[in-house]
Amino acid sequence: MNPRFPSEPAESPPLLVEIASFWRHYNWCYLGERLTQPSFRLDGAATRLGAWHRETRMISLSEAHVLRDPWMGVMETLRHEMAHQYVDEILGGDDPAPHGPKFKEACQLLRVSPHASGNGGEVTPVVGGILEGDNPIREKISKLLSLATSSNEHEAQLAMEKARYLLLKYNLSLQDVGEAGSRYGVRQLGRPRSRVQRYENAIASLLRDFFFVEVIWDRGYDPLSQKRGTFLKIHGTKLNLDMAEYVAAFLENLLPQLWRAHQRAVGLRSNAGRLHYYWGVVVGFSEKLRGQTDRLAREQALVWKQDPRLTEFYRYVHPRTIARQSAAVRVHGTFQDGVQDGRQVRLNRPVGNSSSGVVRGLLS
Repeated sequence: MNPRFPSEPAESPPLLVEIASFWRHYNWCYLGERLTQPSFRLDGAATRLGAWHRETRMISLSEAHVLRDPWMGVMETLRHEMAHQYVDEILGGDDPAPHGPKFKEACQLLRVSPHASGNGGEVTPVVGGILEGDNPIREKISKLLSLATSSNEHEAQLAMEKARYLLLKYNLSLQDVGEAGSRYGVRQLGRPRSRVQRYENAIASLLRDFFFVEVIWDRGYDPLSQKRGTFLKIHGTKLNLDMAEYVAAFLENLLPQLWRAHQRAVGLRSNAGRLHYYWGVVVGFSEKLRGQTDRLAREQALVWKQDPRLTEFYRYVHPRTIARQSAAVRVHGTFQDGVQDGRQVRLNRPVGNSSSGVVRGLLS
């Protein structure tokens, strides 16, 4: 167990145990343990997400908010109330307004917006039309991904490469004019899970390597199952967050379809090797994207170098991050089958009922 996440007494309700645990983590990570832990309560508030009660030294959170919204958003609310506590107990209170200069200073320390929404800033659901909107670059990319569903293999491949070319050119232009620094956000992908599979780590690496976001597996909690776990957190501009979220959803929905097709093709009846096949598909798709990136560098002279502003933002959000290495694993035979199939994957827009959030992929 992380020493910065000690357990509360056994008689405490599980949700309050987790809330107190995260309060201690933020107090250590961002505030140098300057605050003294208050008490915590869940309430039935319908019009507010949380509150700091200075007289009783208590932070209360809306129970509906905790159960309904992404954990990252709930933790944003917690840090928002911690900022109020910091103003009262460290900065001496007396802010000219509830969200005045001292409060904004505290929010800067706690890496939280002074205007907490409870949605984790950039936390949004994955839906079929996620690439639609008024951004002209987004609209062009969306149209190109639509062409990637074409039965004409050459046309589909060309459309996919043009979409990646456009995204690369867009990011390079942002770097050139220095516009991206104030546009970075953070987004949670999926609910916390107890174990991260190798194919999920491979997806995270793919998003970082090819879609202009920084990624980290962050500690979380699922209030519905009352289980601790980790979730993928991505950092970047809004367009890149949209694109990375779309690609992650595309792959998560495509992998089971490819596995079922593979089972039929080779006569497999069991799911033995399924996770290794998933892993292989993501590795194969990454190889395909790497080939496209190399061609863009040769033919268009577009070479992506690490965005120092995004790296700075990532380190600002996670000042105490520790890298860990994965242990070696024996690879199942289905891994190479997955790699071969992954090299044929075409990234495209959703097909079918967009309101369902289902993303369907086509295999060349």
